[in-house]
Amino acid sequence: ESQSFNEKRLKLAEANNSYKIVGLTASNLAVSWLQKGDFEKALGYAKKAADAFVKTNDQRAIAGITGEIGYIYDQMNDNAKALSFYNDALSKLKNLGAPKIAAAIAGRASIIYLQQNDTTSSGSMLRTASQNFELGSDKKGEANLLLRLGEVYLSKNNYAKATNNFEQAL
Repeated sequence: ESQSFNEKRLKLAEANNSYKIVGLTASNLAVSWLQKGDFEKALGYAKKAADAFVKTNDQRAIAGITGEIGYIYDQMNDNAKALSFYNDALSKLKNLGAPKIAAAIAGRASIIYLQQNDTTSSGSMLRTASQNFELGSDKKGEANLLLRLGEVYLSKNNYAKATNNFEQAL
């Protein structure tokens, strides 16, 4: 029902060139379709949101939706595209004062790099995430990242690093 409302809202906003509302509504629809597992529709709406945010010149929204597109590709297991969008989003976020968003994106990127056995890039992203979690005072986000990293190490049978991450998360 809310999806139907958002579809109508999107059409009305597009008809009136209300780009901020187009961006926000399309972003909501992207999340909704992502949760339903329809990655193609999610990606379509996320790209529509990105186009709208570019028209508003809202740099924080552009960076956020760029990270969201990365996350959709991440869920599609397209690591190359996910990392490309994550890195682009982090570059856009550098001077915008959005540490929680940057931390979440860097954390996701660090996990992909670790899964690819690129420990140098993973470590760099993990440091970026950690610094941003501290700036944003986001202990819960940091704990979630450490748990996810622990799971990756566990899947690679690196029990010492898995245990270390699990203990740090506590």
